[in-house]
Amino acid sequence: TNLKSEITLIPVADNIRFDVTAEYIIKDLEDNTILTQSDTFLIEDKLNYTKEFITTNIPAGDYILSLELAYPDGVAVSSEQFRIIKEENPTNYEKTTQYLKEKLNQLNNNNKVIQAKTWVKEKSTLLNNKSKTIRDYQINKIKQFYNYSSNQLIKIFNKIKNYF
Repeated sequence: TNLKSEITLIPVADNIRFDVTAEYIIKDLEDNTILTQSDTFLIEDKLNYTKEFITTNIPAGDYILSLELAYPDGVAVSSEQFRIIKEENPTNYEKTTQYLKEKLNQLNNNNKVIQAKTWVKEKSTLLNNKSKTIRDYQINKIKQFYNYSSNQLIKIFNKIKNYF
């Protein structure tokens, strides 16, 4: 992202029409000059404008933007501190690594779902087998007690089951 600076020039001289040279200086906190630019304006009235500075080649860090205005009767100076923060651009290797990690997590999650389904199926089969064993045991006990045939007991059992 570039640095945008909003600038307002207000004439304070008796002569309302004059030229102003604006010199922009970007320095680091060790007073090293990083960038200089200048513009000249004909001032007739209040002037508002936006000045944009390309910061692509400036390293991340803290800086000072100074504006020095040279007009016929003197000089005016203004400055402001700002910070450049660089966004990291991942390399193709880093992008691929991140993609593979995400896919591996998805596969692990899918594997957990499959394991859970298998566990539920195994437990369901086990419960069905236990239920069948209990039912067979109950039928045998009833059969022994009443000496009914198996078919008769199954019919009775199914009738009882329908009530519940």
